[in-house]
Amino acid sequence: MYDLMFKKTLGAKTPFEHEADELEQAHIYILKNCDEVLPYLEEFAQTHENACHLSDVEWNHQFIEWFKDRVAQLHKGDCSRIMEDMASLSRGPTQYLIHCNGYIVNGYRFHV
Repeated sequence: MYDLMFKKTLGAKTPFEHEADELEQAHIYILKNCDEVLPYLEEFAQTHENACHLSDVEWNHQFIEWFKDRVAQLHKGDCSRIMEDMASLSRGPTQYLIHCNGYIVNGYRFHV
């Protein structure tokens, strides 16, 4: 059974927009550290032999674009929960978010 989590924001909510390079860094970090993505990382490395000559930034960008396309292609024929999750992972983090000065979660106060 899941514990119910009580959350409350502190202070005014301010919209915040991430920079494109921050989003790409966060996205590739998540992809490289997600077990479900490992087979795709291996497939990309095998099918893109010239990718070893790219800088890390270029390699990451090319993998993200390839991964989006590959998952979209596979998702057309497979609407399982796993493929839904992969599609969500391929889209990456959202660019827009709401920033608050702090939060109260289960009675604990966190200040940012």
